[in-house]
Amino acid sequence: MRFALCFAALGALLSSPLSAQDFGERRSLVSGLPLTEDQQAIDPQHLWLDIWVDPASQSIRGKAAYSLAIEGEADVVELELDGLFRVTRVALGKIELPAEGYRHADGLLSIPIEVSRGANGRLDVTIEYEGQPRIAPNAPWDGGFVWTQTPGGEPWIATAIQGEGCDLLFPCIDNAAKEIGRVESTIWVPEASNLYAAGNGSLVDTVVAGDWRGYRWAARQPNTYAIALNIAPYKLIERTHRAPSGQDVPLVFYHLPGDGAPAARLLDELAKYLDWFERRIGPYPFADEKAGIAQTPHLGMEHQTINAYGNEFRVTDEPYDWLLFHEFAHEWFANQMTNRAPADMWLNEAMASYMEALYLRDIAGEDAYRSKLAEYHARIASRVAVAPRDAIDDGAYLGGGGWGTDIYFKGSWVLHTLRGLIGDEALFASLTRLVYATPEPKPGAIAPLLRDTDEFLTILEQESGCELGWFFEAYLRQPALPRLSATRNGQFLDLEWTVPGGLAFPMPIEVAAGGEVRVARFTDNRARIDLGSEDAPYTLDPESRILRALPPPAPSPAPR
Repeated sequence: MRFALCFAALGALLSSPLSAQDFGERRSLVSGLPLTEDQQAIDPQHLWLDIWVDPASQSIRGKAAYSLAIEGEADVVELELDGLFRVTRVALGKIELPAEGYRHADGLLSIPIEVSRGANGRLDVTIEYEGQPRIAPNAPWDGGFVWTQTPGGEPWIATAIQGEGCDLLFPCIDNAAKEIGRVESTIWVPEASNLYAAGNGSLVDTVVAGDWRGYRWAARQPNTYAIALNIAPYKLIERTHRAPSGQDVPLVFYHLPGDGAPAARLLDELAKYLDWFERRIGPYPFADEKAGIAQTPHLGMEHQTINAYGNEFRVTDEPYDWLLFHEFAHEWFANQMTNRAPADMWLNEAMASYMEALYLRDIAGEDAYRSKLAEYHARIASRVAVAPRDAIDDGAYLGGGGWGTDIYFKGSWVLHTLRGLIGDEALFASLTRLVYATPEPKPGAIAPLLRDTDEFLTILEQESGCELGWFFEAYLRQPALPRLSATRNGQFLDLEWTVPGGLAFPMPIEVAAGGEVRVARFTDNRARIDLGSEDAPYTLDPESRILRALPPPAPSPAPR
């Protein structure tokens, strides 16, 4: 589940480097801002990250040791780091810099490179920092650290930093285009406690150093905001699951004491979800690490291989746990395939939401699928484009503009309509290529990648053989829904699509009349269909396949 406070970046601006100071102190609270020229030239290949977490003072101390590749002209290493932290040490290779040798202001840490670059354009940089990190005002929607207690009164700590970004936890280039090739993180907790620190990737070792106990994790190419802390007196349920792809996937649930039974039930469900996604989309991308769940004090988020789960093990009438399913869907649609820019976030959220509806269809039937889509339809706002070419204003996600809900619910309906237009074969082939960049992904040969809306359009057109630019323009690039007018003319029905800007919209639509279903096909947004008789009743789109603006319901008669 992708939650955010605000997104201010323009997709178009990503190709236009800005000054490092253009955003001031806002930089710490906004993820995905345009890269500076120096940041574009730097590739973070390896990070060794140590974080000491002190529950008593609600503070952390960190050490981030980077191996960077300099791929172009760069005079400065520029990393985002929240201004609430104090930088205590910076070194280039073995050279420790004096305090005046670097600058940390307005959420940006600037380190001049000068002649310290190593052979083959490589550079090692170490940053040590400390402080009380930003507390989440309303996790996970409004992000940061969560410091709370378990029902037993022990520390329970989590991070949820999607919209604000990785710089609330460690120094990083806070942009999806700069995922780190490999992250080896050691999360340290007081040795005297019984706390367990669950992390991304695979557990390499547990070590003790003085008053601290460290949990060493290794993850390849993690989505930067999906690098997370989860600390509690966790108990573990572990098993190995043989997936349809033939992979043996470690399944792990990190749960609070006393919640073992419901956690075991959900781990069984996770195995079912994994099998379904493998058959529908492709191999689980992180089988060499794990499929993990951490019980959290906030609702949830798609932290890579360690999904946050805070749904309190609720049992509902639906035959699945919506939160667990949604977050796990993001292992494919967010962590394996990551949106290139904030304006492409619907590729993550709409996909995950629509997968819920399809999963219900497969396990509970067509009525369950339609019920889920009806639930989504009621929440469509259509006030902001789902995938805008222009700026996403600050506060768009939570500010009531509708973008933050439409990337889930309207986006799901866009996919539902697309499925009806091009068919299952073309849609699922496109989704597989979107996620893996190949029609036949193989376990062990999968690497995360970035995608944008235009790339998805290209893939869909190749797989379906249809020109679909009109579809994307009408549904994704502008906010208003297409409107369909119907005028009776004797036994004929005249239909016309209206789309803002006079856009072409040749969307065929079914019309049920006289016991038959006819398909109206449009030229210049108009169509005529023969109903068979002048008084034949008719129904437009009887299977609700098409996303369109619906007329308001007729007023109820006044009570007598």
